[in-house]
Amino acid sequence: MSSTIRAIFAALAAAAAFSSCATSIPVEVMKPAEINMSDARTIAVLDFDYPRQYRSSGMFDMLGLHIRGTVIYGRDSLEYELASYATRRLISALFGNEYFTVVDSSYVASRLSSYDGSRELSAIEIGRSSSAQAIIVGEITKAQRDYRTEVVKERVKDSNTGVYVDVYESYTTAKDEVALQYRVVDAGTGVIIASRYFEQGASNRMKTVDRSRLPSAESVMKGIIDSWIPKIERQIAPYRTTEYRTLASDKTKDPDMKAADELARSGAYDAALNRFLGIYNATRNPAAGINAAIMMDVLGRIDDAISMMTSVLEDTGDKAASRELSRLRQTKRDMERVAEQMK
Repeated sequence: MSSTIRAIFAALAAAAAFSSCATSIPVEVMKPAEINMSDARTIAVLDFDYPRQYRSSGMFDMLGLHIRGTVIYGRDSLEYELASYATRRLISALFGNEYFTVVDSSYVASRLSSYDGSRELSAIEIGRSSSAQAIIVGEITKAQRDYRTEVVKERVKDSNTGVYVDVYESYTTAKDEVALQYRVVDAGTGVIIASRYFEQGASNRMKTVDRSRLPSAESVMKGIIDSWIPKIERQIAPYRTTEYRTLASDKTKDPDMKAADELARSGAYDAALNRFLGIYNATRNPAAGINAAIMMDVLGRIDDAISMMTSVLEDTGDKAASRELSRLRQTKRDMERVAEQMK
């Protein structure tokens, strides 16, 4: 191995060790929803639709069938089961996050019991009867499984002779695809506030002789729907999540910086802030100033953190301070959006 290559490996190893030692502090934060629903906190979640015969083009066709108690074609189909599952999972999730007051199709149907199916339901009519400010209407647009069988040559060791031989094994792959669309409709105006679409596939492979052990299409697709529900929540409601604030590493190897870092690592954030501030005021060490600002951020003092990081950038021109200042400004914008959405 040449000296140049050895030097590169040594530098990479040092960088990995350096980055792995950085202190990261978990912080629980509120993040804004993608869609501002602050004026529509009472929401009706209607039964999701699915591909079927004799389907109306009306957006609220499923609700009409629900009200009239009409037997729905394909009730035992995979598509129907997935639509029912998506409806239940979304209602449960929205109940749990406490941002919305949620009403479901059964309640809406009970408030529209005089509907006879002679006309199309409107969002305004649904909102007026159920007191919903917005309506979520969804649909399973695709749910299909395809099988593919292939014969593969494999080299295996004969258990009797110990000799490697070629054998041919048949494998079957089940490919599942499911798609979901939902719309948020303003119940006061009938205007579609937002529309989102999800589509995902999954493949499972098994020896053809064991094909019966493949997971069912229903279980695979329900698992995919489960992965979409938190995404839908985050699109329409503010949410809590854990982020990490990583302290800047000290290039000066100052023992006082190490002590301040240990305070932060132990959760003594006020003490760590005072120590980092003292070091920065005495030495103008960029890492100390950056970390002081990060401690302010961790303590919920976002304006002080921005002011501190701005001073560090102006004093030192440090690139890390510039990156952290951009992050802090985005954090403040997120906080302002959350406040607007929570009003």
